[in-house]
Amino acid sequence: PLAVLCAATAREQVLAQALRALSDLSPVLAAVASSASKLHSACVSLSGADWSALELTLPELLTQSRNCGDVRGRAGHALVPLVSARLRDRTDVPLTSNELRALAPLFRVLRNCCVDQPDVQHAVLLHRLPEALVRTVLCALRGAVETASAEARDPISAVGPSISCANAALQLLSNAAVRNDEVRESLYPCAHVLVPHVLGAAAALARPVGLRLASTPLSTVLALLFQVTHTSRDRLQALAAAVGVSNHGEGGVSGVLSENAHGESARSAAATQSG
Repeated sequence: PLAVLCAATAREQVLAQALRALSDLSPVLAAVASSASKLHSACVSLSGADWSALELTLPELLTQSRNCGDVRGRAGHALVPLVSARLRDRTDVPLTSNELRALAPLFRVLRNCCVDQPDVQHAVLLHRLPEALVRTVLCALRGAVETASAEARDPISAVGPSISCANAALQLLSNAAVRNDEVRESLYPCAHVLVPHVLGAAAALARPVGLRLASTPLSTVLALLFQVTHTSRDRLQALAAAVGVSNHGEGGVSGVLSENAHGESARSAAATQSG
């Protein structure tokens, strides 16, 4: 009887441990099931270009992609080809307000999906998503500049969705290059194209919407520049040449800064005298 009692007690302990483990696992299983449902809804909405429905599915998927590596991998592989195909099918017509509101969180989900997911980063290249993102950034910024010029009463609210969309796309490009040399090298031409356009948009938007909002995509494109150049001296020098910075002898960039400072001092003195 004692042996039977001990065996029953041991079984009860094993069963209790199993129930506790299952209880600990249930939130994870629930999260995985929820993310699978949201991911399916997002894919269906994206395939049908139902931007309003897509926008509704993304907040929860965005949170889950931030917290769960498994969600990042599955969502990245499912969404990257669909997003690329949808964006590449667009012409250069302005983005609608529904598209802007849905694309910004969608790009943020994919930005999260690139974290610690080299397969997703390579999928971004495989499905030619960068070229589609560059076109989207340029289209969104062009729309922001045109809207700010036309909107006299509240330009900040009017251009906010365009700037958010462009910024999220730039964040996605930057995250796709993190700790991935192959992607960095492939994204360098994108950065080369983006820099002058982002600078031009920031300059055009500074007066109507203020420096802080206007410079948001500029700060993000600088993060992209860091990702694509900080491991390659050749890419850094090529970019410097493209924006008009040369070696200037031994002084290098210091020589450029000294020349600029000297020129600025001369202009200030001339202005003072003329004043």
